[in-house]
Amino acid sequence: MAVDKEHIGRDVYNAVYTLIKNNITDLQSPARNASQWIFSAWPENLGKDRDDYPIIIIDKPEFTTQNWTLKKTLVPVSIDIIIHNAGDKAAQGADNLADQIVKIITSNKYSVLRNTYRLYNAEITNMSSDVVLHERIKVHIKILTLSFDYRMSG
Repeated sequence: MAVDKEHIGRDVYNAVYTLIKNNITDLQSPARNASQWIFSAWPENLGKDRDDYPIIIIDKPEFTTQNWTLKKTLVPVSIDIIIHNAGDKAAQGADNLADQIVKIITSNKYSVLRNTYRLYNAEITNMSSDVVLHERIKVHIKILTLSFDYRMSG
């Protein structure tokens, strides 16, 4: 079996990013391209105005290579998706985006995640909310933790 652990983070991130960007709708600015509001880290030039929102951060996947063996084929991986929203009905908008993401993950659990990206047992394992001030703007945050078993190629 080819142990491709150096590619796990990249593969999982790309799978989640591609799946979400191709299926989610920005309800505040439907004409915006996903690359204008979905990122891997906080964009330095955004978030200073309410019109910049929503902003979605797809965090770096987390996994451990500890206790790997040549026979181990499934690697547990988790990834956080952080939704930031501001403006009128910001909490409702963040909830709507979270609902869209849950639907995207569950409806593509077998067809895309498993068959295309080798991500098995996909599930939302945690969901939390918070409110913060960013650049004097009240921002509603929703965090979804997705968990998968990544099947290494063999």
